[in-house]
Amino acid sequence: MPIPLLRPLTIGQIIDRAIRLYRNHFWTFLSIVAVVQVPVALVQVINALIALTEDITLIALSGLGTILIILVSVLANQVATAALARSVADVYLGRESSFAAAYRSVLPLIVNLFVTLIVTALIGIGLLIVAVIIPLAGWVVGMAVLFFFSGVIVPLVGPILVLERRAGFDVLRRGWDLARRRFWPVVGYIVVLGLLVLAITAGPSALLSYLSIFVWSGFDPAAPMTAQNMPQAPAWATIVQVLSNVTIQTLFLPIQLAAASVLYFDLRVRTEGLDLELVLARQNNEAVDLDALLANAPAPRQDQLVGSDEWSKFASLGCVFWIAVIGFISVVGGLVAALAIMFSPF
Repeated sequence: MPIPLLRPLTIGQIIDRAIRLYRNHFWTFLSIVAVVQVPVALVQVINALIALTEDITLIALSGLGTILIILVSVLANQVATAALARSVADVYLGRESSFAAAYRSVLPLIVNLFVTLIVTALIGIGLLIVAVIIPLAGWVVGMAVLFFFSGVIVPLVGPILVLERRAGFDVLRRGWDLARRRFWPVVGYIVVLGLLVLAITAGPSALLSYLSIFVWSGFDPAAPMTAQNMPQAPAWATIVQVLSNVTIQTLFLPIQLAAASVLYFDLRVRTEGLDLELVLARQNNEAVDLDALLANAPAPRQDQLVGSDEWSKFASLGCVFWIAVIGFISVVGGLVAALAIMFSPF
């Protein structure tokens, strides 16, 4: 097998590479994700229909069933994420990949996935509590840490767990060790990818919500708005809205996961010289075991988990985050107020 040629990538190139991989292996990537997303979509449709019946008993039973299904689907989503990370890594390195091969390579890692999922959830909950409860420092620094953890470290879990055969806290520590050395470029990657997700998914979802509430429900803007005549979409409109939202999410999710895998390789190229190891092997005409090379990652750093310089970066990120949130709320609030004045009967 030829030795792949890797090189450092910019933020735009990482996302572009992920889109190209998805385009060239569309059905493989989509099937890996859809096998989990389709059952979830069916459950959401059933719950939406039950909610329309207004039967308290059915709604209660549906709620209990939903909780169980969510717990199962969370683990299933992690399996799908790991399988897609395996598939993306294979095609990125010039190897063949398939739906069956991706899941077959992940099945032996189910226990590691489950342990890592629990550890990730516990740390995420702890960070959320700190960010909400502790005044000032928690609201600024804690929120920035939570943002970085959920936007960077968690997406790197799949590639690290599958390619380096790690589990539990070791996976998260490895993700932090990779990302901390490229802090601001990685933050830029989160922002660009987040804006792309928002542009692609939020627009259609908002349009469907508008159609469901104000068009398909027979809403009369001239009638006074009371609790008795609140617009209610018909059952078929609810089904269309739920299925459309799930379809949009399913179609775009492989790009997000593929971008995380490409980011993983870029971090290893930039901080650990993975590309130089491959170039050296190519020059010496040596056979390379790519799986062994990827698994042979450096041990965790022995210095502080978070240094003073990194705390200052989190503080700066927190300030920028809240400025952006306040600005967004101000813009949205202004638009809502303008629309309210425009459609006001007075």
